[in-house]
Amino acid sequence: MAFAVELVAPIGERTGRALVRRQDGCSMENVTTPVYPPSILGADLRGLRLDADLSQGEAAKLLGIGASQYSGLEHGRLRFIDGDDWNRAFALLREAGR
Repeated sequence: MAFAVELVAPIGERTGRALVRRQDGCSMENVTTPVYPPSILGADLRGLRLDADLSQGEAAKLLGIGASQYSGLEHGRLRFIDGDDWNRAFALLREAGR
């Protein structure tokens, strides 16, 4: 059974300075980025991945999802549509760590 993820709504925005590359060169500019709520489940997922000594890409492959999707789960930008998928993902990462 495949994992399905969905976007999490941002809880705000943060403005800061960043080096921006454009066709005519690079410059420091103000940029606004979304801020997402902390993800306790994402932090747990990261802990299990680190315990298993896996990279995010390796963990993503284990779960059958893309690396950017996996990163989004750890950082709270994405969540599993089915709440039971968290338990399935935790079990797979625990097994990988044995």
